[in-house]
Amino acid sequence: MLQASDSTNIEQTMPSEPPSSTYEVDIGLEFGHASFARRLIAYLLDYAFTLTLTFFFFGLVYRFGEIDYGDPDELKLFCLLMALFYNVMWIGYYTITTGDGGQSFGKMACDIKVVHPDGSHVSYLDAFVRAFGYLFSGLFLYIGYLLALVDSRGQTLHDKIAGTVVVEID
Repeated sequence: MLQASDSTNIEQTMPSEPPSSTYEVDIGLEFGHASFARRLIAYLLDYAFTLTLTFFFFGLVYRFGEIDYGDPDELKLFCLLMALFYNVMWIGYYTITTGDGGQSFGKMACDIKVVHPDGSHVSYLDAFVRAFGYLFSGLFLYIGYLLALVDSRGQTLHDKIAGTVVVEID
């Protein structure tokens, strides 16, 4: 049975306010979570950029390579290499841009940044883990990305894997 003194102890140990949804970044300025719309626009801009690079590279291979596109085995190999190249380039792009300041080109355009929940910068290793996590977020109809819509901190699956959040910086 609960005594009056027991309820007082319980109240004293319970936090009085929920955790803040703002973060101190860099020089003590506070920023809120990035909206899903901003994150989506940044993703689409980065997707267009990396896809353009991929098609440019494979356009060169098509133009100057000696691939017999009439041979089904060579065509399968070419498609497999294109998919592998794109995924490696995608992970490399996000590792380098996120590890070097927390922003890809799309995130720069949308004024959002990847940080740790305490506001500290993301390392290259964290950026790599987060970029690799994109592969899992994209599985099963992009459900890992859609988690941001229901998560209190706006985190996607790859954010949760890497221990990061995306904040607005404007």
